[in-house]
Amino acid sequence: MTAPPSNRLTARRRAAMRRGSRPGAGFTLIEMVVVTAILAMMAALIMPNLVAIHESQLVRQAQAAVLRLPSEAHNEAVRSGQPVILRVNGDAIVMERWNESDTDADPQNPQEVQEVKSVPLGNALQVDGARLNGETTDPGSWRWITYPDGSAFSAGLTFRTGSNTENRSLWIPANGGTPTWQNGELPDTSTDTWTAGELQQRS
Repeated sequence: MTAPPSNRLTARRRAAMRRGSRPGAGFTLIEMVVVTAILAMMAALIMPNLVAIHESQLVRQAQAAVLRLPSEAHNEAVRSGQPVILRVNGDAIVMERWNESDTDADPQNPQEVQEVKSVPLGNALQVDGARLNGETTDPGSWRWITYPDGSAFSAGLTFRTGSNTENRSLWIPANGGTPTWQNGELPDTSTDTWTAGELQQRS
């Protein structure tokens, strides 16, 4: 006896559903493990490069900001008619305006200067050495002063860049010269110094 057409159609649908739900229709556990392992290996290869690229960008941005500071300090000194100081303050370089008209004012005293701006260095740059007027000095006591007439003594800072062990140095020539970045340590400028007492005469 032949089944009615409606029954034959229902049987076909059930067979199709059984075929669509068989275990072989999806990914097996082994296939998923293999794909996951491949993705993990690709991530392990790519991530260090991405981290290095990001770190390099941070270093370049910090170097550009630090390189602009001497010129910005000079412009501020001309604008305000007062000497402007750059100094290292922990993991930042601070620009401060010093009221030279106050004969008792001490540029080493934070209470007698006014902060203009601060450039954070973060992990991109770490101060590793300092030089002022041709002499090596402690970064914590480093003070570079530019005057409204453009005069300033030579100075420089040495930095470690990012996670690298190589040093880069910011060299600031005397009397408004163009600051530059240099690889390695600061140059010897022992002949490019102000005579004793000349800074005191300015202040």
